Amino acid sequence: MTLLRGGALAGAVVLAGVVATGCAARVDEAGASLPRAPLTTAFPTTTPTTPPPTFVPPNGPCQTRFEVAEAAEAAEATPAPPTSGRVRVPADAPPNHVDNNRWKHRAPLPLGPHAAAVAVAERLRPVLERLCGSGDFARESTLSALTGTGRAADEVYAWPFDPPLAEPTPGVVYGIHLGDRACVIGSLRPGEVLIRVDGTTREGTCHEPSSH
Repeated sequence: MTLLRGGALAGAVVLAGVVATGCAARVDEAGASLPRAPLTTAFPTTTPTTPPPTFVPPNGPCQTRFEVAEAAEAAEATPAPPTSGRVRVPADAPPNHVDNNRWKHRAPLPLGPHAAAVAVAERLRPVLERLCGSGDFARESTLSALTGTGRAADEVYAWPFDPPLAEPTPGVVYGIHLGDRACVIGSLRPGEVLIRVDGTTREGTCHEPSSH
């Protein structure tokens, strides 16, 4: 009985070794036929945003919105300084609340700059209407229209619309900075021309940044 038990035990050990060797062989063979892919450090890439189109087929005449702010009287042209050195802000507003919101408020437009800006806007109107009617929404075309009113290149700007999350939108936002106080601003998009005469922002600019 002792020998039998010993022999059975030895046989089990030998059999286990054979099974283990066979498994190892199969792993080795599998590894040889299908080598393990090397590790990489590549990062996922994103597809760049498609720029908005600069031309769309015309689909009829464009509607024009011509907006003119009221002219300010001479006494109102320059706002009076605050009576104290402090400006009242909401209780929960940050310390730089006033500076961060200056772009939202436009300065009063005196009679002289007001009349000059209206004249420029009226000269610009038929040119922008032709661009819109032809389906031309290229930034360069809009810039040419703006400088065609007699303004210098550093007095005008034009940018494509910021593409939304869904798909790019054709169109241009533009502006003409007339002196220190007056602006002719607006947009050009399929079916619509916007022309607006107004004063500069409290930051001294014509454009309202899209980041705001």
